[in-house]
Amino acid sequence: MNLFFSNPLFWLMAAAAVPLLVHLFARSRPRDREFSSLIFLRRAVKRHVRLRRPKDWLLLAVRTLAAACLAAAFLLPYMAGRSMEEQGSRSVILVVDRSASMSAADGQESRISKAGVFAGQIMSDLKRGDLVNLIWVDAAPAALFREPMPSHDLVNRELQRIHSRPEAANTAAALALAVEQAARTASTRPTSVYILSDFQSSNWSGVDWEKAFPPDLDVRCIQVADHERLPNTAVTSLKVMRATVLPGQSVTVQAVLSNFGSQPVRVTAHLEAGSLRASRTAEIPAGAKETVSFQAQVPASVEEWPVFVTLDHDAFPADDTAGTVVRVGASLQCDAVTQDEAQLGFMMKALRFIPFLDVQSAGGLGREQPDFVVWNKPEKEDLKKMEALAEAGSVIVAVPDFSGDAVANALMGLPDDPRTFSEYEKTGKGWTLNAALPDDPVFDLFRGGDAASPLDARVFRRLNEGLAPDSWNDLVSVLVRYEDGVPAIARRVKGRGALVLWNVPVQSMDADWGKSPLFLPFLAEAMLKSRQEGVGEAAPEPGRDFPSWILPDTLDAADVVLTGPDGAELLCKESRLSSGKRLLSSVAPAVPGTYVWSGRHAAGMPLHTQVVNFPVGESNLQTLAAGNLPASAAVVTASGKLVEVTGRIPLWPWLLGAAVLLFALELWLSSLPVRTVRDGKEAQS
Repeated sequence: MNLFFSNPLFWLMAAAAVPLLVHLFARSRPRDREFSSLIFLRRAVKRHVRLRRPKDWLLLAVRTLAAACLAAAFLLPYMAGRSMEEQGSRSVILVVDRSASMSAADGQESRISKAGVFAGQIMSDLKRGDLVNLIWVDAAPAALFREPMPSHDLVNRELQRIHSRPEAANTAAALALAVEQAARTASTRPTSVYILSDFQSSNWSGVDWEKAFPPDLDVRCIQVADHERLPNTAVTSLKVMRATVLPGQSVTVQAVLSNFGSQPVRVTAHLEAGSLRASRTAEIPAGAKETVSFQAQVPASVEEWPVFVTLDHDAFPADDTAGTVVRVGASLQCDAVTQDEAQLGFMMKALRFIPFLDVQSAGGLGREQPDFVVWNKPEKEDLKKMEALAEAGSVIVAVPDFSGDAVANALMGLPDDPRTFSEYEKTGKGWTLNAALPDDPVFDLFRGGDAASPLDARVFRRLNEGLAPDSWNDLVSVLVRYEDGVPAIARRVKGRGALVLWNVPVQSMDADWGKSPLFLPFLAEAMLKSRQEGVGEAAPEPGRDFPSWILPDTLDAADVVLTGPDGAELLCKESRLSSGKRLLSSVAPAVPGTYVWSGRHAAGMPLHTQVVNFPVGESNLQTLAAGNLPASAAVVTASGKLVEVTGRIPLWPWLLGAAVLLFALELWLSSLPVRTVRDGKEAQS
């Protein structure tokens, strides 16, 4: 066993000499006074000193030893175990988690600070010639060196600057990198991997420890979290409950508030949307979610409308705010794909009268990504294009060929579709329409009366034979059925958009629906409500994605400036997409906050705004239970003391205890009575 000191301030041991100095320089020096006869007094003092001197020397020894123990405790001494002495040069891979949850205050300090302290302890055990590498666990894990190196000072310098990042942890990539680094030295020297993390359940629950590491690799997990579950509330979702937002329109803003603690909480959510301010209070049960709604009116003269919801700050404030940018348009694009507008009959007339639609009609698509596409008589070769448009956010309304359709089932997600055939109503009475999903948002506008009132129509022709609704995709909803159950209008969600099968003729000779005054509003609602609510452009994920913007043809990259959440200008790069469009992206990964693209020579006028939100998975501060960690995991007590991680035996607690006991002994000795001599006999005073 060898003795080591973690604290190099050895001059603290000089404090052990304090009692001796006090003893030497604080001795009483009585003034000399002459008496007629001093023989009796000198004999009495001589006997008194002879009796008291052993006690003084004992007190001096106890005080000196107590001061020495106290000073030595501050040097943090420890004994190195025999295994540590006997092993030769070794290699250590430090895997340190710096994801967002590590910034949580757990006890007296943050989890990331504890990770830095424990990593420093491991580094202090390394000898000259030992190899080390440092791997950061975040959204894009990376190693400090290409392979383990004996550069202890560089690793210690990085650990001194340790801080968490507002991003999720890619644990799979980090562990794979650790195995790769360990393999570089495992054949030539003993190699150990130390994982320092809070082992947040959302990041680490999916790790298969038996498969993550080779069986012969020494792996130690150091849990730096004192508490398995910390209280926290967060704004975990924010959306505007209209996929289509027009100037002056009234919209509903919905925020989902989550309580990750074990106790119910009462919180206040604050809405900030331009000049609009509003607040809502919510009671959230333990481990539950609550949705709060705000009514807001879209400004009349904006193209982008940033909306934020914020909670009163708690102990983990990083996730207390969420935002979104609502794109406001004067109109929505609608392309009618048909060889002749007359083939779309009364539907085409209705589209022309919807005030917020910019309708174009052509034999093919006229615009790259319109909001809506009404596709007349689609063919099999059109399916891939239709699905791609829906995936990107368009709503495709497919009006089949009622004389011989062959794609209706495929539109609803049935790849090997049987041929569908049309059917005529021979009696002349026609089929009636009924709402199959009266609670669907398509019928919200007509909620005041009979849900079937907008469906007052007679249909004399339809697709019937060959339709296979029971085999359609799970994401298909039949909105309207005929009286005998045959699907009339069905919607299949696809990506950010939808595919709508309109199995109702649009010619007046085949259906009289076009005469109904409610057909136009129903058509508009069916198209609008088929868009995915609250879905806009995909927001960058912190640490993994990069803020980017497709440049308009009228702008050059040099004319555009990107400012980050801190207001500083960010370096950007230009790239070319497969479509030929120019993409301008930030060089640095995204962090939570607001990014603004503006003109360099236009007085900073905003051109485009992006909001990056805190990663939702990092808001749940619950950690893995000890039983879910590998058996080799080191133990961290509730007070944050590392126990037997590297074979060291800490001595400072024993020294501190010894100092306390010695000071108590000194107090007891000082209180003992002093023996004196009276009339030749010893007495106590």
